[in-house]
Amino acid sequence: MNREEFQAMAKKRIDEMYDTIEELEKKRDNLSETAKSKVNEQLENLKAKRSEMADRLEKLKGASGDSWEEIKKAFNESSDSFKTHLANIKARFAEMD
Repeated sequence: MNREEFQAMAKKRIDEMYDTIEELEKKRDNLSETAKSKVNEQLENLKAKRSEMADRLEKLKGASGDSWEEIKKAFNESSDSFKTHLANIKARFAEMD
């Protein structure tokens, strides 16, 4: 995958994260106050991961050579971490249904 393809894929992934977080926030609004407080921290973690990835994407755009490969690797690691956090919060929602 070349640089442009990777950047397009990364942007799409970040956009999907925004949508996923919005959906989870809507679901959270339907929970009891106690349940809301339990998922708020996890949602904030997801938002932080998403922001981290957006920052890495911006760095990717200006990176060259070896630094591009390092930032690309860090982006992928952040993406994997987001997926783990997302799985955890979805499990939390499933427990509350």
